[in-house]
Amino acid sequence: MPPLIMRPASVAAALLALTAGASAACYPATDDAPLESELVIQGTGGTYWDKFEAIVAGPFEAECGVDVTFTVTPNRNLNELRALIRRGGSPWDLVTINTPWDLQIGTTEGLFEALPEGFWDPVADSLAPGAFNEYGYWNNAYANVIIYSTSEFSEAPSGWADFWDTEKFPGPRALQDSPTNIIAALIADGLSPDEIYPIDDEKLARAFAKLDELRPEIRAFWTAGDAPVQGVAKGDFVMSSAYNGRAFNGIAAGYDIAIQWNENILSTVWGVIPAKAQHPKAAQALMVFLNRPEIQKQMAIETGYTSAIAAPETLVEPDVAANLATSTEHVAKAIQLDGAWWTDNIARVQSLWREWVTTGSVSL
Repeated sequence: MPPLIMRPASVAAALLALTAGASAACYPATDDAPLESELVIQGTGGTYWDKFEAIVAGPFEAECGVDVTFTVTPNRNLNELRALIRRGGSPWDLVTINTPWDLQIGTTEGLFEALPEGFWDPVADSLAPGAFNEYGYWNNAYANVIIYSTSEFSEAPSGWADFWDTEKFPGPRALQDSPTNIIAALIADGLSPDEIYPIDDEKLARAFAKLDELRPEIRAFWTAGDAPVQGVAKGDFVMSSAYNGRAFNGIAAGYDIAIQWNENILSTVWGVIPAKAQHPKAAQALMVFLNRPEIQKQMAIETGYTSAIAAPETLVEPDVAANLATSTEHVAKAIQLDGAWWTDNIARVQSLWREWVTTGSVSL
C-alpha cells in the first residue's frame, strides 16, 4: 500500500457522526440505511484540494455526520488502484480518474463500483449532459487553451490555425508534452471537430506532418501546469497551450497574457468509487452533495473549476464565468476527447508521440 498522508476531520464533525439519524438527511441515506460514519477521499493535494476540503468536505461532515479523511497521492495511477483492488481492496472510498481512457479501462475491468439504478434521477436536471453516468461524475473539468502574449500581439489568434501561423504571429511556442496535440494539429490543418474521429494512420501521418511544420518554433514541451503561463509572461515564448485555470490565475496576477477559448480541448477528471470500497454509501452522498449549486458556486469562485453542474455561468459573476471550462459558451467551443478511441489507441499514440518528441520523426 502506498504511504498515506492523512488530514484529520474536525472534532465537531466527529461528534455529529455519533448523532442518531444524522446521515439520514443526506441522499441516498434513509433511516433504515444510513450512511457509513467515515469516508476516505483520494486527491492530489495542492490548492484545489485545500479548497475542496474547506468548501465541500467541511459542510458535508457537519450536515451528514460523516468523518471525512483525505489521502494525498500526487500522481494518479490506475495501475496502483488495480493492484490494490486485486490484493483485497482500495484504501479509498472516492478516487479521481484523470483521463477518459483510464475511465474507460477501469470501467471495462470492473475497477469501479456501479451506482444504484436511478441514482442520479433526483438531481439529473441540474447536471450537464454527459457529466455523469452509472459509475461517477465530473469531479472537475478543465481545458487546454491557447494563451498568448498581449505585449507581443494586439490581435488575438483565432484558434489552432493561427497558433501554427508563424508569419502572422511570429515567435517561439510551447506545447504540452502530450499526444493529444495531434488533435490541435489536425484542426490547424483544416479538419473540423466532427471530422477528427476516428483517427486512422492517414490522419496520424497528417497530424505529425503538421507538427513538423511548427517544430522549429517549439521551445518547450511542458509538463508542469505553471510552466507555459510563466514562460509566456517572461517572454520565453509568445504562445502556448495551457490549462485554463493556471492561465486565468496568471491573468489575475497581472501577467500580460490572454486566453483564446476557441477550439479548446476539453478534458475531465472523474470521481468514482473503487470496487470493494469500505464506505460506498457515504461516497455516493458526497457525489450528490458537492454538486449542489451553492457548493459549485463557491468552488467556481475559489478554484476556477466546477463539477457536473449545468450552466455554471448562471451561478457566478461574468468575470468568474470567463474562467470556467464548463460554461455553456466554452463547452460550445470545445473539442472533446473521444474516450473510446483514446482507450483503444493510447499505448500506440503515446509511443509515436514520444518518438517524435525525442527524434523529430515518427514511424508511420
